Amino acid sequence: MKNLILTIALLGSSSLAFASGGVTIHNNTHFTTKLVIKQGDLIVSQTMLRSSTTTIGELNDYYRVNATAIINGEKVSTEAVLMDGLADFTAALQENPDNSVAFGMEESLRSNVDSIAFTNTLTTPVQFTIFGTDSPDGGGARVLQTVVLPSASTSNLKITAPSEGYQAYAVINGITTPAIKIQGYGSTVTIEPTNDSAHPGTFKVVGEDIDLST
Repeated sequence: MKNLILTIALLGSSSLAFASGGVTIHNNTHFTTKLVIKQGDLIVSQTMLRSSTTTIGELNDYYRVNATAIINGEKVSTEAVLMDGLADFTAALQENPDNSVAFGMEESLRSNVDSIAFTNTLTTPVQFTIFGTDSPDGGGARVLQTVVLPSASTSNLKITAPSEGYQAYAVINGITTPAIKIQGYGSTVTIEPTNDSAHPGTFKVVGEDIDLST
């Protein structure tokens, strides 16, 4: 049985505590909209906005992860642990002193300086859930994304350094706009109609960054 491995590439960073702060979001449409901000393939913020409103989309300071599987017909999950960029994580069946078996997620020293490996040693799928939190102890946890790894498969989740910027896009009525690049902290994102007569009913995301040189 081939192990299932999910790799997160960390470019130029040994920690998953990224630059914190907010992004100002204007929804200049008549629809409820979700604004998604990503750092590489990692979702770092999801914000729902009602029509014609403005809010602040917070970028996450810390990340935690847990694993979930179906064992003997029962859904079981591990405790969420801090992703500090120093460890790999392995979902496995662990034998207890009384010879019973429990589902757990083991940590080991990271084997690759540029990645974190999530390994599934079970013969059934495992779901890794990544949470954004406000503090290292997990306060204010919110689900950012899930990755379900089927049997004998590998998935790579790339994470870029904050200095490389973020990608922002909107989801409106089930339609996803093209992504734009933003600086992140202090940026302003506006969701608005394209006013394209050739493609009526379409929308776009416009970004504006603050000048960090002053």
